[in-house]
Amino acid sequence: TAFGVISIHNMPLLDAMARQGRIRFVPARGEAGAMNMADAYARVGRRLGVCITSTGTAAGNAAGAQLEALAAGTTDPVELAALADERLRATPEELQRALQGLMGAHQQFLLRQQLHHLAALDRQVADLDAEVETRCAPFDTARALLESLPGVGRRTAETILAEVGSTVRPFRSPAALAKWVGLAPGNHESAGKRLSGRTIPG
Repeated sequence: TAFGVISIHNMPLLDAMARQGRIRFVPARGEAGAMNMADAYARVGRRLGVCITSTGTAAGNAAGAQLEALAAGTTDPVELAALADERLRATPEELQRALQGLMGAHQQFLLRQQLHHLAALDRQVADLDAEVETRCAPFDTARALLESLPGVGRRTAETILAEVGSTVRPFRSPAALAKWVGLAPGNHESAGKRLSGRTIPG
């Protein structure tokens, strides 16, 4: 049994597992949840818990220190196992067996390039977050009111402000606003039959 997240980067692996039919895959909402599930599975079943993550922040969250060490040239399974995330409950021996493999200079170079790219993306995201915060600062009151709604977080509130604005005066009624954002179901009827009235995507 393996636990993990599904992404375009690990689909070939998951497809191969499905074709073989020997390993059961249990999807999770995020890598933290997958790691906790693998942890519980390992402790209860007294066997190795397997967590499959994606590339990018998912892999970094699960094994960031190990990736950095591999990119720097460390290949000793004992040293790599010592860098494992504290949430991984596998024994050192199990981790060492899982970390045995070949990592040549070419793979180390590619891994360093990927880590540098991810670091650059993280910096870009941080810059964009700072710019969004600056532009939303004049609308802190409206943003706070939106965030008080159930299910509306900070990012959703900022998106609503960007798309709708800080006031609903341009809309003649709440129904008009709901229709504009695509939340009002249609009324599609023909020859006395009610057809699809689903909302528009978006």
